[in-house]
Amino acid sequence: MSIELKSVSKIYGKTRAVSEVSLTVNDDVQTLVLIGPSGGGKSTLLRLMGGLEVPCAGSVVYDRIPLSGDEAGLRKFRRQNGFLFQAFNLFPHLSALENIVLPLEKVHGFSQAKAKDKAMEAMARFDMESHSHKMPTQLSGGQQQRIGLARAMAHEPKMLLLDEPTSALDPEMKAEVLDVIEELCKAGPVSYTHLTLPTKRIV
Repeated sequence: MSIELKSVSKIYGKTRAVSEVSLTVNDDVQTLVLIGPSGGGKSTLLRLMGGLEVPCAGSVVYDRIPLSGDEAGLRKFRRQNGFLFQAFNLFPHLSALENIVLPLEKVHGFSQAKAKDKAMEAMARFDMESHSHKMPTQLSGGQQQRIGLARAMAHEPKMLLLDEPTSALDPEMKAEVLDVIEELCKAGPVSYTHLTLPTKRIV
């Protein structure tokens, strides 16, 4: 999957979060890392690339096809991707397993049984099977991070977008999450054509 940003800008009120950014990523690139200071627009740029936001100016192009600006087109594009947000965004009233099963059923059309199987496979990859019944408040920050990663990967997305996946983690857990990301970069399924990792620092 190739990505091209053409003079992309995003403005919120009086704040210019992204200003005329142009970027080309060829389809042979597997990993893209965005590094910059807090408030520098990394998260906004990531959301623009993932179709969660629409630019105020400029265009986002994937495989030489401009990203649609209508809601139906955006939803179709979003379903191809996996997202991990800074705040994890786990549903507080659902268990760890249910947090993964729900989008597989409601967004990606899996049957309940197939969704549960896929969810358990994703949790096993992060050694979280024994925590499947726990609510988010019963999980540590690192465990919530891993559930978030499992949810982002469960439907085998074409592109995986990670927004500061090691933020607010202790050094030991940060190392574990980085090991998982390195594994995804080196040996992930073919469908993970891009791993986008905007961080303030790598370690």
